[in-house]
Amino acid sequence: MGNGKRQYPRVSVPWEVLIETSDGFIEGKIKDISADGAFIWCREALEVDDKLYMALVNIPMLKLHLPVCAQVIRLENGCLGSETNHHGIGVQFTKMSIADRQFITDTISEYVKAD
Repeated sequence: MGNGKRQYPRVSVPWEVLIETSDGFIEGKIKDISADGAFIWCREALEVDDKLYMALVNIPMLKLHLPVCAQVIRLENGCLGSETNHHGIGVQFTKMSIADRQFITDTISEYVKAD
């Protein structure tokens, strides 16, 4: 889970994300998520303050994706498992439905309880 500075609890989830850009779509993996934002690993570089439209996908308990608007607030280079050359992006959610935010909050609560 995240550190004490965060407003919302943050947990690791095995979800993926599809980010829409002007050049097409970027696939990524969510490292961790909170009700307020997420940290995502992807192969393409983005910039701080980029505004994103993305879909949280491959969520086991859902058949549909979760559409989210977000803004990049942090960048980090690194690796994902044995794969190198990944870009880490911290995003803050800027727009999502109340029901989708509640789903994320409830899912985080379940992960915290199980921990």
